[in-house]
Amino acid sequence: PPPPPPPPPPPPLHAALPVGLCAADTAAIRGECRVGGADLNPYLAIASQIAAGLNGIENKMELERAFVGDAYGGEKLREIPKTLR
Repeated sequence: PPPPPPPPPPPPLHAALPVGLCAADTAAIRGECRVGGADLNPYLAIASQIAAGLNGIENKMELERAFVGDAYGGEKLREIPKTLR
């Protein structure tokens, strides 16, 4: 019998990553943000993300390179700030 087919590639959004794209190769592509907790005000969260994006566009900020690989074992990954200090 022929050998079994290779396993499918991992999804582009890893559970350890707080922000990413889901279904990037389909018509149902969407962005996800998993930073907030259950007590997060979703309206303020979306407003702050839009404001941050507009600030980046207005100041012509460059995007960081996309992370590819194992987010659990990756080295030198930036972390989300844990406080406002």
